[in-house]
Amino acid sequence: MLHTLAGLIVVLAVAWLLFAVVVAVGLAAFGLKGTSARQLVRLLPDTLRLLRHLARSGHLPRAARWRLYLALAYNAQPINLIPDFIPVLGLVDNAVIILWALRSAVRLTEPETVVRCWQGTPEALELLFRLARLDPPPMSTTSPNS
Repeated sequence: MLHTLAGLIVVLAVAWLLFAVVVAVGLAAFGLKGTSARQLVRLLPDTLRLLRHLARSGHLPRAARWRLYLALAYNAQPINLIPDFIPVLGLVDNAVIILWALRSAVRLTEPETVVRCWQGTPEALELLFRLARLDPPPMSTTSPNS
């Protein structure tokens, strides 16, 4: 029993270490080395609200709205391609689906529409655009909800 508990502790420690390394490498790869963990944690709810508002917006073609609804539904279900309880990889598929839907929506509408639907900070929107590998959002238009 003691060996099993010790093995479990070692596995969890290695998983968290791997998670920290993957996050550090990912942040460096996207040029986000100075980004705080707090900013990244707050980005997810703001992004999900953005997807919902864009999907309800009349400025997007039907195909882009369906992609947004698909991304929201995929992230709402507890079990998907890679279960969320798997460290690091469990959340990667969720992020990939969100970024795929966001990229397609931004490419099919004006960036100003995205800025109007955004409820977070301008810095967080800029971070989201960098993560999605999109051109920086126009910051001259401010979101009325921020």
